[in-house]
Amino acid sequence: MKILVVRFSSIGDILLTTPMIRCLHQRYDDIEIHLLTKAIYKDIYLYNPYIDKLWTINNSPKEIFYNLLNEKFDFLLDLQKNFRSLWLKANLPVEFSSFPKKNLKKLKMVITKKRKPISNVALRYFESAKYLDVYYDGNGLDFFFPENFIFNYELPPIYIAFAISGTYYTKQYPTEYVIEYCKKSDYPVVLLGGKNEEVKGNQIKDEVGNKVFNYCGKLSLIESAFIIKNSILVISNDTGMMHLAVALHKSMISIWGNTVPEFGMYPLYPDNVKILHKYFQDDSVSCRPCSKLGHDKCPKKHFACMKNLLPDKLLDISRDMIKQKN
Repeated sequence: MKILVVRFSSIGDILLTTPMIRCLHQRYDDIEIHLLTKAIYKDIYLYNPYIDKLWTINNSPKEIFYNLLNEKFDFLLDLQKNFRSLWLKANLPVEFSSFPKKNLKKLKMVITKKRKPISNVALRYFESAKYLDVYYDGNGLDFFFPENFIFNYELPPIYIAFAISGTYYTKQYPTEYVIEYCKKSDYPVVLLGGKNEEVKGNQIKDEVGNKVFNYCGKLSLIESAFIIKNSILVISNDTGMMHLAVALHKSMISIWGNTVPEFGMYPLYPDNVKILHKYFQDDSVSCRPCSKLGHDKCPKKHFACMKNLLPDKLLDISRDMIKQKN
């Protein structure tokens, strides 16, 4: 049986597909799993032993459509569910299924502020595979490194990894708070983020000094994963690095501003592994959640969902978690 699994983006959503891919592989002896994603995210799947062939595109599946057509797939699992995957399903002669996005429930939560939890998107992906008799095994997310991987950047022997990235401003812990936290931290702090966070990372480094290692915009996904894997603790906004830390079974503090875990993007750790994790959020802010994604500025102009999360409190939580680990 040859199956095409489709998920184009982004880091967190792609990592959340890995439990279903693993369980699909383990369910059938004769299965051949092909994965279709964007080239910029290929490292998430590249070394995954449960995938037989990886297909990548830059923008559209039209780029490789005839190659996919020639594969004569038996089934297509659409884990993206957008206009690109819709086009693919309309043009590939193959049986398919997709998963429930629950966007209306998220919108209702934004409007009413009643936070009725939505199941994790990784578990909802399995609904697309119910016809294949595949179920979640409770073992969390996967991420695999290449053999003989070498990290070529300087790192302190013990450090905290802080993912300061976020697609939207209202999902980012304030820069001045990151600076204050880093100044007071008992350990060096390694900053993680993309090109968009490079200037912010430089600002934090300039303000704090040699205690901060700024690798925003400098690393591949695999190199970022190495930093997370070898840290004593991870602090992350609600972003892809949060799910990467989960896949690597790291103790973590996840920071939540305008979004809420009840949207179904919460950390999905393995069921039977004890890993320290704390949500850092202010449930008393009445305007949360104000968007299922985020905003470029606070609609209310007070940004209380993040401003109320004081760095001293974050410092206390991190110290307590490190103490528990030790």
